[in-house]
Amino acid sequence: MIQPPRPRTPQLDLFPSLRRLLLPIATLALLLASAPPALAVDAGSRFDATIGIDQPSQDYFLRDTFKLNTTAGSSKQSIDKSAGAKCSAFQEFGTWSLTF
Repeated sequence: MIQPPRPRTPQLDLFPSLRRLLLPIATLALLLASAPPALAVDAGSRFDATIGIDQPSQDYFLRDTFKLNTTAGSSKQSIDKSAGAKCSAFQEFGTWSLTF
């Protein structure tokens, strides 16, 4: 007997990456949004998205657990990578996920 396919659990995956262009830096840093933003120009990693039909737009924060969350954490953290040479390849920082 042929089984019908199981429904997949919807999941959003985000793969942030950075690269060095011309600035003389040795380290790339991805600042995680682990603390509530104090200013509109806060450097913590987050994005605004509308996910789903008739859903409001929300901020999604990159948390230190590699999960996307609509709530910021309680402390500032970062992930550092070697910058490499000028105009080098993009450096991946990991995969952040949100399961619906």
